Amino acid sequence: MKYLYFPDTFQYAGSVSDETDVPFCLGVAPPANSGPGSVVVADPASGNWVIRAETAAELAAAKTAQTSIINAACNQALAAITTAYPDLEVATWGQQLAEATAYTANNAATTLLLSAIAQASGQAVAALAAGVLQKSAPYLAASGAAIGKRLSLTAQIAGAATVAAVKSISWS
Repeated sequence: MKYLYFPDTFQYAGSVSDETDVPFCLGVAPPANSGPGSVVVADPASGNWVIRAETAAELAAAKTAQTSIINAACNQALAAITTAYPDLEVATWGQQLAEATAYTANNAATTLLLSAIAQASGQAVAALAAGVLQKSAPYLAASGAAIGKRLSLTAQIAGAATVAAVKSISWS
């Protein structure tokens, strides 16, 4: 069995059969566990695996990578909420909510967007404003939950002291 390592980090990358001709490999298996705050890396000169402390750069790279994974998961969760609507319509939701809230408080309030939507769709501004307010509550709750989860997880990542701790933080 040959045990592969990444040429840039010397960290374990998997194994292949002895018959496979590959560079960047050792003939001995890496240790199963390096312990918290340490990493197993290949030492090609000696043909062995060594355990050393994680570097600040490795921890920073792990934090950056895991934050990107969390952000992508949050984007997927938010996209699932709005998937039934065109993107440019979703972009108007903040303005629609502001106008619906203002109209509900004072039906003489200026509602340029709601008035245009109401006229084009054949609805009354009052009915449209009520519909916007009704639909906004579940959307705000769901998007707030996803954003709050992202903030919590990225704070955990920022506070993690080891690469293993960083990698253990996930969206699911």
